[in-house]
Amino acid sequence: LYLLELRGASLDESDNSIINGSLLMKIMELREEVEGASSDEELRPLLQSCEESIRELCKGIDNSFRANKIEDARILTAKLQYWKRIEERIVDKISSKT
Repeated sequence: LYLLELRGASLDESDNSIINGSLLMKIMELREEVEGASSDEELRPLLQSCEESIRELCKGIDNSFRANKIEDARILTAKLQYWKRIEERIVDKISSKT
């Protein structure tokens, strides 16, 4: 977020217009899966998938900044925020079960 602000492309959390509907649907479905999971065995694959998405987004953000594609970096950063929130929820839920 800081790098985007330095480039004059801050990200307003209330601006969902840069996120496409299919991602929002995927995030909502994943949230439902997380909430419906009753064991670590159900949550761990979800966490792995989430971590994979986060890694890919981080690579994309890095590449976008290197190529000076600031709007692409902005969009990917917004997506990353959604994935990080899901990751936090999964970790919290796993932690509460131990």
